Amino acid sequence: MTPPASAARRERWAWRARLRRKPGRYRIYRGVVGLVGVLLVLVGLALGPFPGPGGIPLILAGLAVLASEFIWARRLLHRARRHAMDFARWAGRQPLWMRLAGSASLLLLVAGAVWVFLAVLGVPGLVPDPVERLLLRVPGVER
Repeated sequence: MTPPASAARRERWAWRARLRRKPGRYRIYRGVVGLVGVLLVLVGLALGPFPGPGGIPLILAGLAVLASEFIWARRLLHRARRHAMDFARWAGRQPLWMRLAGSASLLLLVAGAVWVFLAVLGVPGLVPDPVERLLLRVPGVER
């Protein structure tokens, strides 16, 4: 016989209930959770201007970590999810030409950000030689 969902949920988080009964340890736990969450958000903000999706997922992960212990972060995370879902529904209702134009604009923006990154900092040393040779053919990109 399997336990009901609520019993399984209580059992899964029983360690947190035990932790809450010891105020000193619980304060330390909340401090560590807060520190990890803030660090993830700060790293996400630092990576935001660079090419790729590094910033937004890290910010959301940090917010999720914070939301596990802090009510203000839980509210903020729910609000962010609601806005993302509203945007997704709005974008899905747009005509095909507008969705394609938006996708093309985003692609051009990312390509421009990658080009600026490569033009300012050069081709990173970790890039394989065949890819480096291709990138060095792009105008404005040097070693």
